[in-house]
Amino acid sequence: DGVILGRTLSAASQSMSSSGTDAASSLEAALRQYEQARSKRCFPLTARSNVMGALLQLPFEPVSMVRDAFVSTAFSPTHFLDHTSFDCGPLPE
Repeated sequence: DGVILGRTLSAASQSMSSSGTDAASSLEAALRQYEQARSKRCFPLTARSNVMGALLQLPFEPVSMVRDAFVSTAFSPTHFLDHTSFDCGPLPE
């Protein structure tokens, strides 16, 4: 996410210096562009986190047993960090 934010802000900075546009409006537009680009990637992670948080806090024993069995099979630790596998492309030197 940091790489994408850096690229977005860099493009806005270059745009400001070449066109002389207002810094605040260019920065706001750049942050909105970043927000739109990252929302698709972040929403599933946020939704999964909220669902898991709610489920893991249920105090009802039968639900807890089902939850524990489900979590141990459906949410393999090997796939827990799949959202971190993102190719940002080549970075400039």
